[in-house]
Amino acid sequence: VGRGETLVLEYRILRASDHAVRRIRDTFFPIPGIDGRSRSAGGIAQDVTIDTGLRAYVVAVGGDARRSLVDALQSGGYEVQAFVSGQALLKMAVSLMSGCVVLDLEEAGSLGVASELKPSRSHLPVVAVGASNGDVGFGVRAMKAGAVDFLEAPWTPEV
Repeated sequence: VGRGETLVLEYRILRASDHAVRRIRDTFFPIPGIDGRSRSAGGIAQDVTIDTGLRAYVVAVGGDARRSLVDALQSGGYEVQAFVSGQALLKMAVSLMSGCVVLDLEEAGSLGVASELKPSRSHLPVVAVGASNGDVGFGVRAMKAGAVDFLEAPWTPEV
């Protein structure tokens, strides 16, 4: 800005009052003096969060499973962000905007991801997707781990 250029930064913040994640765009610009040289700088901060309420975070190890879930959710109008592992999601969880986590249970330890997200259920509720192979307790274990729902695989886009 001191050299006369405009600088635009975008980032996410966690609002302390309600723990909502917001997207902020800061624009800094030079303010020329009477002689035309930059003597000071100004700035504008804008909340550019677009909250449609339709946001999903897909966690699936297998590329085909991940693509299928992402495609189905996007065709349903969801804004989707995909993660290749539960640990990748957990590293980002506090900075993610409110949405639903769709967790493919094929990854070893997937139920641990649901357990770790359980305290923040209102922010990132978990829908577990997996093949129970006839084991009724499979879905129950997913729910006890923190999932708010369980979908049997193979699933259909309508579900």
